[in-house]
Amino acid sequence: DGLAVQVQRTGRDSTAKALHLMSQPGCDLERYKTFVGKLVKKGENGRTDMQREYVHKLAQSKIVVTHNPNFYEGDSRTFEALASGALVLLNRLVDPPPTLVAGDNVVFY
Repeated sequence: DGLAVQVQRTGRDSTAKALHLMSQPGCDLERYKTFVGKLVKKGENGRTDMQREYVHKLAQSKIVVTHNPNFYEGDSRTFEALASGALVLLNRLVDPPPTLVAGDNVVFY
């Protein structure tokens, strides 16, 4: 039902799978409250409407790991995560916007 369960061959799904596995009992992130997955249910439109659960999770987050879609240099989730005030971990971009400063408002992986 989440990204970590539906394994595909994209970087985004690999990132989600790794985070999901690390948050399982006996692993590195076990003692932390983590969420890995999608907050918009299948068939719901999350691009044009505000999703309350998504906004709530962002507001609670201290660290947000996001991975841009393949062949995109930044997306709305990147900038929503930055606006939340959380530390943002983002996959490396070829030509990041000048507003993304490594070590200042984003950490690239």
